[in-house]
Amino acid sequence: MGLGIAAAIVLESAEPTSWAIVIVPTLSLIAPDFLIRDQSSEERRRFADELRKAERKMLLLQSETPGMQQPASIIKIAREEGWKDPEKGLRLINEAKQEASRIEMLSGDIKNLKIVAEQSVSRSESITGRQGKSREILELAEKEFEQGSFREAETLLRSVRSKSDSIERHWADAENAIQIASEAIGEEGGHIIDSIRKSLDAATSAMDDDDPMAAIAIASAIPKQMSGADANIESASESIREAKRAISTIGTQPSEEISRRMEDAVIAFEKGDASMARGLADGITREVKQTSDASASVQRALRQRSIIEKRLPSGESRLEWDKRLDSVSSLANEGDWMAASEKLSKFVRDLEKFESERMEAKEMLDFLNSDWPSLRARLDSAGIQPNNPKRMNTEKSLAKAEEELEHGNLEVALRHMGSADESMEALRRISC
Repeated sequence: MGLGIAAAIVLESAEPTSWAIVIVPTLSLIAPDFLIRDQSSEERRRFADELRKAERKMLLLQSETPGMQQPASIIKIAREEGWKDPEKGLRLINEAKQEASRIEMLSGDIKNLKIVAEQSVSRSESITGRQGKSREILELAEKEFEQGSFREAETLLRSVRSKSDSIERHWADAENAIQIASEAIGEEGGHIIDSIRKSLDAATSAMDDDDPMAAIAIASAIPKQMSGADANIESASESIREAKRAISTIGTQPSEEISRRMEDAVIAFEKGDASMARGLADGITREVKQTSDASASVQRALRQRSIIEKRLPSGESRLEWDKRLDSVSSLANEGDWMAASEKLSKFVRDLEKFESERMEAKEMLDFLNSDWPSLRARLDSAGIQPNNPKRMNTEKSLAKAEEELEHGNLEVALRHMGSADESMEALRRISC
């Protein structure tokens, strides 16, 4: 606006000086802007040229190579922002070129890997005589490649090659292992054999999955399993014979429970379930032996009842001990030797514990009785008469303790000994 006013004034004046005053400063302001505009225009022309080349190249690459979404997206951003900032636009175009180059190289590597994988699959199919898992994985890898998932495609192609190579190296060995396993099983039946036959089916399924290594691992173990099964059957047969011998040693008719279990063992063996048959038979043998041992132990103890009774206390507490012995004898008469043995074992443990505690109490009482005469003499010398309450309590407590100990009332006896000990300690203090 200022320039316009100045120009109007100058036009009215014919003085050259006035023209100079207005024109020279004006040119100094306008000239740099024209220079900058010329430089920016050059960068834009360069950007436009590079953009056209990059877009033509990208169209070609997208028609030939999958996975070009990322560099195409970068070029799109360059077009949107490059006109405002040509330098940034050129930088983005270079970045897109580098990314496209990287994808081209990776795509070429995968194509080469795909060729090798296809050849390997063809060779493996000529061995198996059919299309299998390897072909399915190869087709999946091609789909991943077409969608631009190069890493997934590469992983699948390597898996295809590995599986196909395994078929080339191990297919014949796997077929041979399955044949040997099948001959080992033969036409035998039974629970154990049926289980082993399922392993053979698993080996066959592994071959269907184009996994000969797994098939070899499964099938090669079957002959050993069959040997073990034969040994298991023989072991079960011996267990049944041993159980029958054990039952025959029972003096009376075996219980219904043992007879039923023996029958179940025989049925299990006939069905081929050797493990169950052996378990049932061994359990019978073990139970018969335990019952026999219990019978011998209880009968021996009852024959020595008079010796056991001598160890029992006298008095009312003895009634409980006699009652427990009678219970053992009653169970033995009923033939329940296991229950009788269990009661007898607990009776013996309790009796031994009682005798140990009684012995300790007896030793304590003997100590007090041995100490009392000397203390009593000191009391006589000190003039402490027999009618002294403490002396009288000591005499009474010691006598009661001995009586209760004899009757087996240990707790009561210990209380009396404690009372006697307290009285004796008090008498020691006053006799000094």
